[in-house]
Amino acid sequence: MVAVGDCLILFGGYTQRPSSGSPPVAVGELKRDVWCFHIPTQTWKLLHTNEENFPASTASCAVIAYGTNVIVFGGSGSVFGQSNSNKLQILDVKTLDWRTETFTGDSIEGGYGHSISLTNDGYLYLYGGCDGTFYFNSMNKICLRTWSNKALSDTTTRENTATSPSPTTVKS
Repeated sequence: MVAVGDCLILFGGYTQRPSSGSPPVAVGELKRDVWCFHIPTQTWKLLHTNEENFPASTASCAVIAYGTNVIVFGGSGSVFGQSNSNKLQILDVKTLDWRTETFTGDSIEGGYGHSISLTNDGYLYLYGGCDGTFYFNSMNKICLRTWSNKALSDTTTRENTATSPSPTTVKS
């Protein structure tokens, strides 16, 4: 969930419920909707976004606000942890249109559970995540003016080192 103007934007996710079979098996469903909680009136509104370029991997994606845009990175698709994205997708909250930005420079592994932060000088920092098997210990810096990425730490490191935090999907 991110704040854009006077709305809290809630996007994507994954719901899990037991099947009716025997033995019961967890069945999941990707959430493909965008909701706005309007803070002044404390009401919810479903936003009908353009389906073109709508992210396919909405479970455990990294989401951050940038002006009137919502930036989404990565996430897992159906068959959780086996269908992972490394796409950078942006929702313009004013027009409700999605677009996919192709970044240049160093590649980023597809995954979910990344931590994401934005600096005042227009850089998006992306840390960690996992692919369903391994936890990542990588830090990337994406320039939002040029859409170029620079890996700031080894993107293939999958274990703790004395010079960086331990790999994890939960950082605050």
